[in-house]
Amino acid sequence: MQTPYSSLPIPWQHPLFTRRMVQASCDVVFDFDWLAVIGHNQPKFPGLHDLSLAVAEFAKTCGGPLCCYLATKLMWPSTN
Repeated sequence: MQTPYSSLPIPWQHPLFTRRMVQASCDVVFDFDWLAVIGHNQPKFPGLHDLSLAVAEFAKTCGGPLCCYLATKLMWPSTN
């Protein structure tokens, strides 16, 4: 079940959601309908564990928060 995201402030013009993830080492935030994009309603997808580990390692080196943001929308209009 996806819920509105309300933790770390992320400047994004689209609604953000989160959900409890399986095998994730960080918060996962997204701007899409999970079922429509991922194709199932389970809290995982291929590569999520490895991706979240990479985010966790990067956050350690830069001192930032642990958050993996998945986006399907652009922040700025395309110039094409």
